[in-house]
Amino acid sequence: TRKVQEMQTILTDVGITPASDPKNLVILSHGYHKSLHTNTYITQLHSSLVLAKGNRKAVERVLFSYKIILSFSDPYAY
Repeated sequence: TRKVQEMQTILTDVGITPASDPKNLVILSHGYHKSLHTNTYITQLHSSLVLAKGNRKAVERVLFSYKIILSFSDPYAY
């Protein structure tokens, strides 16, 4: 989608490779991961990254915040 492509560009523009940079990767259970990619999730993440656009530290903070939220909200973990 357009939002996903724009988010990938925002990451790339600050030197983060979307598919392989640990800052953009989160270890989640398979069941939880499949349920995440809803329009609401994409819209929220997109909005957060657009606000951080062009500022590497701000982008990293967004990614870290989402990583924490997702990691602690995985109902299938452990």
